[in-house]
Amino acid sequence: MTKRVGPTATPATEVWKPGAQLLWGNPALDDLRKAGLRIVVASQALASGQSAEQWVSSYVDKAPKCSSGLELPAPVAVGGHSATITLNGCPPEGGGVEPGSRIYDVVLVVDGRGYAFTIAGLVDPAYVQAILDTVTFDAASAVDVVPSASP
Repeated sequence: MTKRVGPTATPATEVWKPGAQLLWGNPALDDLRKAGLRIVVASQALASGQSAEQWVSSYVDKAPKCSSGLELPAPVAVGGHSATITLNGCPPEGGGVEPGSRIYDVVLVVDGRGYAFTIAGLVDPAYVQAILDTVTFDAASAVDVVPSASP
């Protein structure tokens, strides 16, 4: 009998600082993994006076970009909210996923928070969109300060 292993979830241990890039292993990422799939997510409050368009533009300007023959069709939505694609089905650089994988990265702003979703693995656009369709947003429950460990 084969033991079934479920996904492994690792919550972020640091706050996503404004302007910081979200590379694999960044402690500001919530990380969910299972065989053939890795999903990382982070969010941050917009700066005072910053518009959604400014936040998205700032992220997109710093993010790597790519496209391939396995692209999410534009426009893309996350939980019913319009999003911007940066990585669109290209082979990922660096580690973190299996050979033959594809990587997708989308960003958006909902209720004054910027969100970044990266999905990588042995996935296709339909599967990635199905994952993004399941997302719900609850900005009120977001944590912008990581609690310190108790003595």
